[in-house]
Amino acid sequence: MIQNRVDWYNRSRCRRSFCVFLIKICLLGLAVSAASLIIVWPQLSNREPPFAFAMTGLSSRVKIAAGITNARYYVSSDNDCPISINSEFMYQTLARKINILFPIIDFLQKNNTQILLEADRGWYDYECMLLHIENNMHIFYDESYILRTDVAHIDIEDGNSFSHSPITGYGALGTLTGEGLHILDRGDTVALTGQSRLLLNLSPTPPPQI
Repeated sequence: MIQNRVDWYNRSRCRRSFCVFLIKICLLGLAVSAASLIIVWPQLSNREPPFAFAMTGLSSRVKIAAGITNARYYVSSDNDCPISINSEFMYQTLARKINILFPIIDFLQKNNTQILLEADRGWYDYECMLLHIENNMHIFYDESYILRTDVAHIDIEDGNSFSHSPITGYGALGTLTGEGLHILDRGDTVALTGQSRLLLNLSPTPPPQI
């Protein structure tokens, strides 16, 4: 009887010793993890925000600032015509394509012509330097005309823009409609394509509010 109690006591003591050993191992692991986090955390906190990068080895320089929400994307090419893309939200689904929601795009051409684009969405291919804008798009051209269309493509490198969607325009000189639009020579030439109509206003007035 006494021997059974001794055996039971020894087994209980072994179990307690094993539990204490496990607790010590767990505490040691937590201590190592905490120390590693303290060392690594400054490096993690100083990382650049998503999409913040600079591309080298190309004729153009591309950089995204401000992160994902309320993002700002700058594009500068060899033609020295800077482009600023402001977007409520940016995200990347393909390696070279940046998707943009509710973009406001500001072009300043060499002749100081300013072109401002607003739309619901679009994307930018930074390898081909092609900007695609679509849905409820407005083009404010040099404070003279307001153009409306659904889809437009902008070749950043060539400085040309085109649209194959119906377009309407309002300005101080009158109104215009067309089946498409080409903006050539980095903003110096605006051409309507397809069946087009231009109604001149002999008494120029400020463009109507939209």
